[in-house]
Amino acid sequence: MDTRIDKIENNKVAFQYLTAMGIVNILVAAIKALERVADKLGPGLGKLVTGLLGFSEPYGKILASIALLVIFIWLAKKNEPSKGITLLTIWGIVFVGVQTYYYLEMIFYDRILEDYFELVSDGEVYAAFYAGTHGFKYAPMFVGIMFGIAMTGIMLKDKLVIICACVFSVLYLFFFGFQDMAFLSFRDTTVGIVLCSALFHIIQSVGILLLGIILKLKYRD
Repeated sequence: MDTRIDKIENNKVAFQYLTAMGIVNILVAAIKALERVADKLGPGLGKLVTGLLGFSEPYGKILASIALLVIFIWLAKKNEPSKGITLLTIWGIVFVGVQTYYYLEMIFYDRILEDYFELVSDGEVYAAFYAGTHGFKYAPMFVGIMFGIAMTGIMLKDKLVIICACVFSVLYLFFFGFQDMAFLSFRDTTVGIVLCSALFHIIQSVGILLLGIILKLKYRD
């Protein structure tokens, strides 16, 4: 069998892992969106949504990334025991690493925000500080995801995937220059959005899902 085709066959399980993790991230993002309007869902449902979010981000994501990684490694070894799983391993390290970092970073970052809020009473100043530091908050996690995408393109010799990683990186740096929050209003609810944060979450959820699906379709033969 052709060497490149053999490598592609080795990586099919990684495409399935990407698809599964994309779905997990989308579900958590949906819960997070509901949490923003939890007070309007009633005391019972609102408390349930808040509790689900508290568990799913980051604990649920960490457990899901590890559990799915173990499952797909088992499936790969069961179906093709002689083939390697390098790309699957890389993405497993990326997802587990990103979520572990998010957990540790969330503890310290929240403390900083709480301390700063006690020192500054001006809401606009606090919002500017929050928006300005968010780019740094998500930068290591964004680099991790871009590393995974770039390594996928390199291992598959897929120039389009590599170009996408470069474009996303440039876009993140561009958004990093915006220190102000963007605001979206829907009915009686106004939501502040930090562009760097939004880009990261979109790529981590929808982007990863589409990457898994597209690669699975592209290299299915």
